[in-house]
Amino acid sequence: MIRLGLLLILSIVSLVARAEAHEIRPAYLEITEQSDAAFDIIWKQPVIDGRRLVVDPVLPETCTPQSEPQTGLLDGAIISKWTVACDMRSGDILISGLERTLTDVFVKLNYLDGETRTAVLKPASPRLDLSTAQAAAAPAYIRLGFEHILSGPDHLLFVAGLLVLVRLRKLFWVITAFTLAHSLTLALTMFGLVSLAPGPVETMIAISIVLIAVEAVAALDGRAGLSSRWPWLVSFSFGLLHGFGFAGALGEIGLPESAELAALVFFNIGVELGQIAFICTLLILVWGLLRLIGDRLETLQRATAYTVGIAGVFWTFERFGTLFTG
Repeated sequence: MIRLGLLLILSIVSLVARAEAHEIRPAYLEITEQSDAAFDIIWKQPVIDGRRLVVDPVLPETCTPQSEPQTGLLDGAIISKWTVACDMRSGDILISGLERTLTDVFVKLNYLDGETRTAVLKPASPRLDLSTAQAAAAPAYIRLGFEHILSGPDHLLFVAGLLVLVRLRKLFWVITAFTLAHSLTLALTMFGLVSLAPGPVETMIAISIVLIAVEAVAALDGRAGLSSRWPWLVSFSFGLLHGFGFAGALGEIGLPESAELAALVFFNIGVELGQIAFICTLLILVWGLLRLIGDRLETLQRATAYTVGIAGVFWTFERFGTLFTG
């Protein structure tokens, strides 16, 4: 059992070490019609680990540049702006190089008649047919929220720590508290009522992962801490913090005008669907492992708690270092 536990810890930590310290942030392409056949282009591309991904938008062949691109760095993203003249209701948009990355691209087209179309381009499908771009943003934002939570190993490991700490009969209330909390701070952040720098937020999220792991190990040892006595309160408190982290992905693309609340709700629905999918998958995995190794639930819980804690310590030092190195 000790060997199994060590193997589990080392395997998961190996995967964590290879994962991005931050969630995979989407790029953003916004095309806004200013007059007949004249469109302003905004290309917003996140900088990951100090490097720019080699991806660029390729507009329809009929597009003629009307101004030189103006490029700058803002909030960890490279932003380029320029104007083109062409018909943006037909033809294709290609994100060159996207197939060699793990990054999605959120595309939004704003027309003079008030119509807004959206699409999410992925490495497996980097081309958009403008004639088929969706007018409804709901599927795109649900998908973005779903993929965001599943591509954020720090948030998932925090939830895994909660599963170790909390008994199944209390799990619903604890997860609900976490959901309400991060939904609240996500909304406050996206509507500009609260603002925190992403660096300290990501560092505190890593620390929260360490603390939940410590509390889980203490509970397994029979020492009831605050998280054991008031798990919903701890879950709600840390959920407020994680909400600022969720806002990072949504902040990269912004909220569509005139549909801010709907987009926020759909994004959060996607986050919750991803979270539920992760919890169900984890419970099925635990059931399968217990059938394989016998009644060794505590051993499995302890291995999971140590894995969560080791990953949290790794991220804490890594993110704390970036506060001083940029």
